[in-house]
Amino acid sequence: MGEQVINAASKLVPLLVLLAAVFGALIITVLVLRVRLGRATRNPGRDRKRSGPARIQADDVITVLGKTLVSGRVADVSSDSSPFSWCRLEAEDGPALLSMPSSAQEAFYFPGHGEWKESETFPESVEREQRVYRRTAEPAELSAGWKIAFYEGPDGRCLAIEELDGVCGLWRGKSIPAEGIQVLEEK
Repeated sequence: MGEQVINAASKLVPLLVLLAAVFGALIITVLVLRVRLGRATRNPGRDRKRSGPARIQADDVITVLGKTLVSGRVADVSSDSSPFSWCRLEAEDGPALLSMPSSAQEAFYFPGHGEWKESETFPESVEREQRVYRRTAEPAELSAGWKIAFYEGPDGRCLAIEELDGVCGLWRGKSIPAEGIQVLEEK
């Protein structure tokens, strides 16, 4: 009988070692998760992407409504109504503009660019495609050789007339939620 007990015990030893290893691995996993969750609750914004337009800087990689772009020139402007920022963006299919009022929950995205061939560079109003767009403020000088004027129109549509190094361009855009902008990579 003693021999049978020793034989049975020798068969249980590997099984007990395996169960101890699994139990130890579970305990270590629980401890690691607890430490990571503790760090995440103490520093909630550390590992997240920045969202919203307020923190965009030159050479950041961002997404606007899912489209990946690289920010080029960035300029902050103080106006009579509220401060805002303009950002010139670059993508494979061409440039874009982004206007971001600092206190608003929306931004203005201008993916469409064309030439401005009118005699007056920054008129009070612009008529395009049976819509009238009104200039909201005096043209802002963002930096040396870079001026821009913002025009609001119906249905969240907007225009921007940009003078960059003596060349004028017309941008067509629309209002977008600020949550539609994310900074993916900071430079």
